Amino acid sequence: MTRLFNLLVLAFASALPVAAHAQDCAPIKDVDAVLSQDGLRYLVLGEMHGTNEAPEFAGDVVCHALERGQPVVLALEYGDLEQGPLDGYLNSDGGTDARLAFLSRPEWRGGLPDGRRSEAMFSLIEQARRMKTDGADLDVLAVRGGRPPREGDYQAYGEAAMAGRLEAIGATRPEALIVFLVGNIHAAKAPMRDTLPPPAAARLPENETLSLNYSSGGGEAWNCQPYTCGPHPMPARDDPGDRDRVILTPVSRNEGAVHYDGYFWTPRTTASAPAALTDPCGECTLSAPPDGWSVADVTPED
Repeated sequence: MTRLFNLLVLAFASALPVAAHAQDCAPIKDVDAVLSQDGLRYLVLGEMHGTNEAPEFAGDVVCHALERGQPVVLALEYGDLEQGPLDGYLNSDGGTDARLAFLSRPEWRGGLPDGRRSEAMFSLIEQARRMKTDGADLDVLAVRGGRPPREGDYQAYGEAAMAGRLEAIGATRPEALIVFLVGNIHAAKAPMRDTLPPPAAARLPENETLSLNYSSGGGEAWNCQPYTCGPHPMPARDDPGDRDRVILTPVSRNEGAVHYDGYFWTPRTTASAPAALTDPCGECTLSAPPDGWSVADVTPED
């Protein structure tokens, strides 16, 4: 089984497309209106995990910021223990051995395949590696906190830990724009319900933070919903045109609160499967799930 996994990862890694360099940014309508905001330190992109388009959009935003001469920190929803392997890959040659070592780690093979370790997320990391190789002033940092040191509210601890990590990064890199790609619940500037703790974005300095929620013309996302992990429909929301864009307009999910400063939009959404489960044939998977994985009693994070 391990040998089969290694062969599949090798074939998948070799088949990944070449990512755009920092000077070859894909166009995003009105992205300059976001990047030119006075005092902007934290740009939060709230996604539904498991799409190709949200990580691609994040990479394109990073590219545009770098093109403007702005140093960037790309913050990802990974645990602190993943920083070492992440640094190792980012500083590698991106060859087959480096990809195999990174994708073979337990975090990518096991656990809940909820979209945070998808093909598209690995492609985003690879794009960042290429940008850094080209000399871009870019860091990629894991900011998700671990479990609470004692019993308590896990979600409140996680939100506070992510916000604290982001502010610590901001203190050490005051010249950098922090682009934070995270599940859209964490990206909100107010809780979705009164019973929920303040999300990570709500804990960041208000006048330095811009939060955008993901929206699209509809399609699918590969994520976990009750009892099933796989492609699930994503409804169409709005229809502002046929190209990627950002739209700055307050977004509220319930009365009395503004949850996002706008949204980032793509014409369609396509599902991106977990990198470690995907077979190069494009339609089949490993003969068994990773060790310790189960879809029983799964509930979606976002």
